[in-house]
Amino acid sequence: MDKIRYLRWLCLTALLDSDNTDEPPGTMPLTDELVHYACRHGLAPLLWRRLLKLDPRHPDLRLMTEAVTDDGLPPVSRKPLSSLLRESYLSTLLRNLQIQKTLRELDDALQQTGIPCLVWKGAAISAMVYGGMGLRPMDDIDLLVPEIHWQALIPVLNQIGFSRRPDYPLTWHRGPMVIDLHGDITHSDRIPARRKALALNTGTLLSRAAAFPGYSHLVMPSPFDALLCLAANAMKHGFSKDIWIVDMFLLFDRFPELSSSPRRLAADAGEAGASLPLFLLFKCAESWPRRLNPDPIGELEISRRAAAFSRFVSRAGLRLPNEGELYYLLMMKSPRDLMAYLRDTFFPSRQVMKQLYPGKPMGCYWLYYPNRHMRLAIKLFQGLASMVPGGRQR
Repeated sequence: MDKIRYLRWLCLTALLDSDNTDEPPGTMPLTDELVHYACRHGLAPLLWRRLLKLDPRHPDLRLMTEAVTDDGLPPVSRKPLSSLLRESYLSTLLRNLQIQKTLRELDDALQQTGIPCLVWKGAAISAMVYGGMGLRPMDDIDLLVPEIHWQALIPVLNQIGFSRRPDYPLTWHRGPMVIDLHGDITHSDRIPARRKALALNTGTLLSRAAAFPGYSHLVMPSPFDALLCLAANAMKHGFSKDIWIVDMFLLFDRFPELSSSPRRLAADAGEAGASLPLFLLFKCAESWPRRLNPDPIGELEISRRAAAFSRFVSRAGLRLPNEGELYYLLMMKSPRDLMAYLRDTFFPSRQVMKQLYPGKPMGCYWLYYPNRHMRLAIKLFQGLASMVPGGRQR
């Protein structure tokens, strides 16, 4: 019996009905190992929500009152598992309420400025599909703003109490609250050549953005663009968290137009250059106890080398690399683009090196390049090893 599959079923059915969802693979105890997995993958609040729906006599609830035996669980404690999940839900709720308050302050400060500002990633997904403030963990606020407006945005962020560190000009802090500023969805501030992989720019996203409920100036991506942004962000991080798969299923459930025409979805993804991120996202979802109906994966067109790599990943049991940089290699459209990407990856700018090696003297930052190359080689080896049957799983 697959313990992770059972955990995923519990989390999915916290918000979704049983349509297109496999029957639960029997009943199994929720051990501290599974709760640890749920915490690492952003599923703990959903698991807590699902457990509240169970019959009081359910064996899971009886086991959840036992003491924790794994001291590595966050927070380090020997409280019952039910208390850990409840605290995870409450901490997520508190954090998200703080994020909501900050967004309202930002929305008020942006009035009369004319600065276009699109909220994406967790805050947008949470508002679009979750329906509960404490269900979708978020670390920070991610904003997409065209680069020509960055200078005008500085006094706005200062006005609401945010400041930035010199080494991180796009990351703004106010106590524990963080705003990450982006010029595009590829995080090209570190590796500029990533822009060549996706044709979906910030201007296009803003032109078809949807209203952000409760805000007068802030906007969020359309459902289709939210799906593409989700796939691109998950790919960058090597699909290392299950919560992104939950986001995808909820998007398809809340917006039926996404699944009404798989061919159109595939054509639009191809036009945006996002066929591979979507393809990999859908491949990850195949191991989950829920199905997309109709399944759009067969309509997506990807390159031969990307298809061969994806088949290799599938044969290896979908043990995907932790570093998404491998996928960007497959998305470069020409040898020239590929060389530019390799140059930016192996020889980043002085500003990026200061972020990668904080606290180091950067008088001759090029001296750190050999260490950078060694790190990349190790990550490449770990990523490829994770795809070998019996290798490290995510």
